[in-house]
Amino acid sequence: MTALTARGERGTISAPHPEAARIGAAVLADGGSAVDAAIAANAALGVAMPHMCGVGGDLFALVDPGDGGAPVAFNASGPASSAVDADRLHARGGVPARAVEAVTVPGAVDGWRVMHEAFGRLPWARLLTPAAQLADGGVAMTERARAWFMEEREVLARDPASRGAFLRDGEPPAIGVAVRLPDLARTLEQLAQLGPRTLYDGELAALVAATTSRARDGLLARDLASYRARTVPVASANIGGHRLVTVPPNSQGATTLILLRALLAMETSRPGSPAWTVAFLRAKRVAFAARDAELARAQRLDLPLGASEIDELVAFGEREPAVGGTSLDGDTVALATCDAAGTTCVVIQSLYFAFGSGITVPDTGIVLQNRGAYFSTAPGHPNRIGPGRRTLHTLMPMLAYGARGPLEAAVGTMGGDGQPQVVAQVLARLLWGGEDAAAAVAAPRLLHGRYMLGEPDDVVHVEDTLDPETVEALRTAGHAIESDAWPSQRMGHACAITAPDPQGPTRVAASDPRSDGVAVAL
Repeated sequence: MTALTARGERGTISAPHPEAARIGAAVLADGGSAVDAAIAANAALGVAMPHMCGVGGDLFALVDPGDGGAPVAFNASGPASSAVDADRLHARGGVPARAVEAVTVPGAVDGWRVMHEAFGRLPWARLLTPAAQLADGGVAMTERARAWFMEEREVLARDPASRGAFLRDGEPPAIGVAVRLPDLARTLEQLAQLGPRTLYDGELAALVAATTSRARDGLLARDLASYRARTVPVASANIGGHRLVTVPPNSQGATTLILLRALLAMETSRPGSPAWTVAFLRAKRVAFAARDAELARAQRLDLPLGASEIDELVAFGEREPAVGGTSLDGDTVALATCDAAGTTCVVIQSLYFAFGSGITVPDTGIVLQNRGAYFSTAPGHPNRIGPGRRTLHTLMPMLAYGARGPLEAAVGTMGGDGQPQVVAQVLARLLWGGEDAAAAVAAPRLLHGRYMLGEPDDVVHVEDTLDPETVEALRTAGHAIESDAWPSQRMGHACAITAPDPQGPTRVAASDPRSDGVAVAL
């Protein structure tokens, strides 16, 4: 069964592109685990949505084992170069967003390795070969994808390898035209046959290093060779009768915990109501003040966060102004899978900006992320760039549990800095609004702050299907409002898998109408 929502007992997947959902579902049908399906679908998304994610990006993931065991968090975010000089970059005006200096170690592929070692059932090559075949055969250009290609046309044209891979006579391929990526197909086949570490200490690593080390602050071969993705303790808090779990810093996932903890202390009316929505934006300011000042600090990296720490961060955010300098746009994919054994996985993977740095490694099809652009270079800033440092990250998967322990939902979204707002709105509708997965994901949303560079950062964007009474309440509270037609990509591409009956095997997967995605159930 395939649609924006699907229900099944033998496995479900929600992904923002139908080819990725198809490939992930086939892995589940072959007896693969939820993690196997997530890896295969993620690799396919790097082909079908190369502007959003791929081999050259980072990844965070959460897995619920489905056997009553504790959730497992994976951090596959890569560090800055060991050669980076913050003072030199600061004197030049900061980290240039579309340049080699912004490239950090691509962590996603080693993240796939660690996840597969922990929860994989099928052979490694079985997971990446379908994506290689997809890249060789091509994926039809969609209207949404072409809009992103058009937006980044000048960026792609500046880099010879990017221009050759993604433009035809200087223009993106037309809607419906198959976009073939033969270099990427060969890279995926190499990864399938030689294993994931070839990106870090093999032939592919040498090509990445040759591309990035040409800048004084660029990645070196030793940065790739020393990199390892890892499992990390979770961040969690009991909020409104539910236990919410995410990845700890350097993920910004705890921002959602702070936001919802603060919100429920202010307002307990129906999610989406006027009073709730006004309080939501007050809680958002609290959460982002705490995020920008505290979550980026090195002493919080990879450490567990619990209810007491979240309460301390709420109190901090209520009394401190936000720290500027880390609010940028970003593009991401989120996907969720569940297998017949009940193992559930939610993955967030990204290049950061659309097409990341805009730099493609010649002869590989690997688009390099520009996650380093999220760093500050200002002396004393909590998220200041440094040798081997990992930046505060927009990526943030989320799991929600009932008061007695069973998993209720796995949620993720694209949307850069907007991810905590999107996830919080979806979770609120699921957990406290009583809505089903499809309704919660498709419901009108709002987003405070800029989505793209150059936009004002104190405007509330609302979809035009939002209740007029709620919009008027926001205006009365003093917010500047801009309306976007539903479904607006600004509001993210969310995905969710829920368990309507905690005692039964049925799972429901929902995909966002704001994306090209689908949900598939077996």
